Amino acid sequence: MRVVALAVALFALLAAVADAHVTVIPSAARPGETKTLAFRVLNEKSDATTVEVDLFIPAGVTAHASDRRGWTKVESGSQVTWKADAPADAISGEQSKDFEVTVGPLPRQAQLVFKALQHYSTGEVVRWIQDPAPDADRPAPVLQLTASGRPQSSGGSSSATGWAILALLAALALGGAALIVRRRRRRP
Repeated sequence: MRVVALAVALFALLAAVADAHVTVIPSAARPGETKTLAFRVLNEKSDATTVEVDLFIPAGVTAHASDRRGWTKVESGSQVTWKADAPADAISGEQSKDFEVTVGPLPRQAQLVFKALQHYSTGEVVRWIQDPAPDADRPAPVLQLTASGRPQSSGGSSSATGWAILALLAALALGGAALIVRRRRRRP
């Protein structure tokens, strides 16, 4: 029973890690349209708050960032920075906040990769800048551009899917180890 509880706890921990990143909502749009995107920033540290977010707009994309209450916005070329006005405005605990940017008209290509930097109150900076791949630890937010404006199946290429598979394998390994230990204890 302990092994099952440990496997469930491990799976929950890995699933939480898989969700800890900057995402774009919606995740898909049509080329040629103008769209308001929300970049959701999740605070992933229990001992620090997110006090600043930098978002980098891909080359050739026209964008205008929205103001966010409690945060100061600065737009400079292809970069938008939001800074919390006071500690109470920062993102704390396991909370998230959305930062909106209107982009468009969207180019005719498969996807747009928006790189982001997340600044913590401890001075640590997490760089969400990696190209999207199953093994990316810090994938950048990606907006898919499709004719339907709906996400296409990635065939399991998301970081979250990779973590879920890893968690499942870890749970199976723990279960197998528990069976081996149990069988060895039963032998005279």
